Amino acid sequence: MNKDKWIKQQLALKGIYNYSQQDFDRLKSLFIDNITSLKMDKYTAFDRAFQAVFGRKGN
Repeated sequence: MNKDKWIKQQLALKGIYNYSQQDFDRLKSLFIDNITSLKMDKYTAFDRAFQAVFGRKGN
């Protein structure tokens, strides 16, 4: 599964369906940075990026 599809799936799991392309791009960029630079697993990386972009934890 590619990164975009995986990220969109995770957003759906958190009940987030309406987001701007700018928010998605920022989330994806932070997600990739968290994995590559900070060596986080993909779930932690996503949660941290999600909190930074959307300001909440979701479900």
